[in-house]
Amino acid sequence: MTKHLRKRRSARFFTYNHLLVYDITKTIHAFSNSLKPDKREDGPINLHYSVMTLHSFFFRLSKNLGVLLLMTENRVSHLKGLLTQRINTSTEILKSIIAINGEKLGYNNDSRILKELISNTKKLDLAQKEVAIDYLNYLHINNLSVTSGFELSSKKYITYKMLSLESICSNSIFISDYYGVLKNIFKAINNPSDFYDEYNIELKFELLYATMAYATSYLNNEELQGGKIPRDIYIKRVNKVLSGHRLGEAVILIDEGQDCHRDEKDILYKVFFAKNIAVANGGKEQLIRHVELCNWTASKGISIPHKIYSSGNKSYRLKKRPLHICNFIANRFNVELDLIPLETEDHGEVIIDFRQPYGELMASEIFENLLLKGEVNFCCPYESLLILLNPSRKNVDDDYSTSAIINEYGNIEEHNEATENVWQFMEMLGRHCEYWDGTNDEIRNQYIPAYGEVRTIFYNSCRGLEAWSVACFDIDKFFDKKRSEKDAEIYLMDTVFTLEERKSMYASTWALMAMTRAIDTLYLKISDKESEFGKAILEYTNTNPGKFKIYQ
Repeated sequence: MTKHLRKRRSARFFTYNHLLVYDITKTIHAFSNSLKPDKREDGPINLHYSVMTLHSFFFRLSKNLGVLLLMTENRVSHLKGLLTQRINTSTEILKSIIAINGEKLGYNNDSRILKELISNTKKLDLAQKEVAIDYLNYLHINNLSVTSGFELSSKKYITYKMLSLESICSNSIFISDYYGVLKNIFKAINNPSDFYDEYNIELKFELLYATMAYATSYLNNEELQGGKIPRDIYIKRVNKVLSGHRLGEAVILIDEGQDCHRDEKDILYKVFFAKNIAVANGGKEQLIRHVELCNWTASKGISIPHKIYSSGNKSYRLKKRPLHICNFIANRFNVELDLIPLETEDHGEVIIDFRQPYGELMASEIFENLLLKGEVNFCCPYESLLILLNPSRKNVDDDYSTSAIINEYGNIEEHNEATENVWQFMEMLGRHCEYWDGTNDEIRNQYIPAYGEVRTIFYNSCRGLEAWSVACFDIDKFFDKKRSEKDAEIYLMDTVFTLEERKSMYASTWALMAMTRAIDTLYLKISDKESEFGKAILEYTNTNPGKFKIYQ
């Protein structure tokens, strides 16, 4: 990416991990600031680059194309009908209240008296009163009259609420029917004319006018003014959306390409063209998201001209000792890893901790040791330590929240989420350093970690990240959890294994994803020696003396 930016070529980097987006953005931003201005006669060239998750890209694309609204049209139409009916009824009642109480209201445009009168009227039901009061708040916030001009202001209010509604419905359908969204994105960009007919887009002006920017574009078009969307204007809009995402002839860099779904791949080829795309593509040992390895050499049955550059099996992150145990675990569970370590004078360290019960003083000792390792190597806290945790329920009897999603094959699946427990050593960690709690939804969604903060995150979120030291707490419980997931039973279905082998391979792939985040020191906290993963680690300690430090 930096090579292309140095040549003044726009670049986009796609990955799956939100924290990795943050890391790469910091790096690229610092690099771009270091470049000298272009001295060519035609003036300086601005560097155009972006780093985002693939899911963010597909969400934006599907929203810009109107796909999400078209897929939720019935729900949106129903809710808009309710809103329109309620605001129309409310404004009529408001007019009558104003007419009767003109003297009481005076000329100060005060909405408080009106809200009180609305609350006490018997001419509106509860739903209508709620809309009326919300409408009055909208008028107040936007400095609009609360006693006149209702015809225009009510239209503005409905538009405002519809934009919020579209966002809610779009998020919902994107999450629950992600693969259906992908298929419709491809239809829209591959043949917008057929997509126009399939969804009867000519008559969808009211549904799409805000998202597709028809409210401010093509104002002189007679058909649009009549509430219809002509075919040629819709096709022009699709092409404009695609052009905006391409950043010209930008180079597109895709991380963890082995995990892309075929529909994701086909969309990326269609939007950006194969000649502009470079893919970091691992093998089955790195397959996490899907049960099939993505084939980047073909799209829709057509061979894609390509060049394959082998990076070999050398690791550019892990030192010798952390990588040695990773290779052992991979071999133990029939996962093809066989990496060669980074060549350094210092071989790094592996710390295995079997101690039970495990208390705060033990955790404190580990925090102090690992943070010191980073400090003496001039790492900031962010770089020094990454703590990986296994999500758990607060109580054994806690209920799971269940939602339905539609998988890549169109099958309906139940998705269970448990209430997350607060990690018992978080307070102790705070005594040693500032930390960013990525296990907290509110913090994760509103804040990003700073240089002076150690990251604590769940195992599922660690892909692509790294730190000088990585502490894997209760990694055997994480292994067991992954082994019990439904996806473990269908892992690598195109290859013959026993069910138990398949489940253990799936779980070990996830465990290795966590273990390979370390650069220098890997700390493994094992909660149960008799667990399957615990037994594998014991086997390592019995057959590889001198390659680790152990607490037991």
